Amino acid sequence: MPIFGRGRRRNDLRFTGTQIVRTGKVKSYPRREFWNDEISTLSRVETEFGYSLTNFIRKRFARNNHSKGTAKPVVVLDWGCGAGIALHMLDEIFGRQVELYGFSKDHYAEWSGNSKNIAFIQETANNSPRFFKERSIDLIYSFFGINHLLGSQNFYELLGQLLKKLSKKGRFVISRLDRKPHSPLLLLRVKSEASKNGVSIKIRKLSNCLIFERTD
Repeated sequence: MPIFGRGRRRNDLRFTGTQIVRTGKVKSYPRREFWNDEISTLSRVETEFGYSLTNFIRKRFARNNHSKGTAKPVVVLDWGCGAGIALHMLDEIFGRQVELYGFSKDHYAEWSGNSKNIAFIQETANNSPRFFKERSIDLIYSFFGINHLLGSQNFYELLGQLLKKLSKKGRFVISRLDRKPHSPLLLLRVKSEASKNGVSIKIRKLSNCLIFERTD
């Protein structure tokens, strides 16, 4: 599993419920009121992205297991997963073909379940990348989650650190960062930050999302 890099100390972490990971520094409480984005279904996420996550996962699974004897799951991270509805739906579709992770700064009662394919991580945004090894994730998507950090000092730094976790030809899909056409300056800053982390990317611009693909 990509969670917890080699040599990572686990004694500063505690597990609560079913496959929920959080540090002691973060308060845990079930959310009782939701924004619409926190309880989005998979179909809503894909429709508003204008991009099929499920098609990518199918193709990636076939690529990962081409001429191999064992089935290597596709590793997926929902950054800003909210209640994790989309992840549960991906689990129903793909089962053991996927290894699913959800990140949020809040803890949700909806995370509870018996699936062995999903782990939820409760942490602060800045610390989220530390749970994953470099080149360990095939697909990261953020449905308006990371958008809330746009304008903060560490937004581009965080993007660069997350891009470093992508495997070759892995993709990071994020909602459009503003209501205007994607700013060339914004995209240049993302490429610059990726380069600082030793990552080469190509960017695909769709009307409602950006797709960053690792090329090195």
